[in-house]
Amino acid sequence: MPHGPAPAWLGAYVLLPLVAVITSFASNSLIQYLNCDQVQWKKQLGAVSIAPVPIILVFLLINFITSLRWPIDGLLQSSTPEFQKGASSGYYGFWLGMYIQNFLGGTAQICPN
Repeated sequence: MPHGPAPAWLGAYVLLPLVAVITSFASNSLIQYLNCDQVQWKKQLGAVSIAPVPIILVFLLINFITSLRWPIDGLLQSSTPEFQKGASSGYYGFWLGMYIQNFLGGTAQICPN
């Protein structure tokens, strides 16, 4: 949205990390409850607090090194540059979120003694 009500950086650097923390906390608490019949709230909150760090780092990296966008941009050559940038950001954001949730979901399965 070139002339939207919110600045462009708000989604990648504030909204997406906030959504990652909330959804990771909820899903990891559910995973731990289903595996251990209890939830360690402080441990889960500490674990999901690292979720925004890789997201922010990857978005900074693809904004500074634009050649990282080329593989996705090459698939969408007939699209507008704004759409290409959005699609490549979405691609990296989606797969990064999947990897983070996979890692955090694995650590959530560890039951306390």
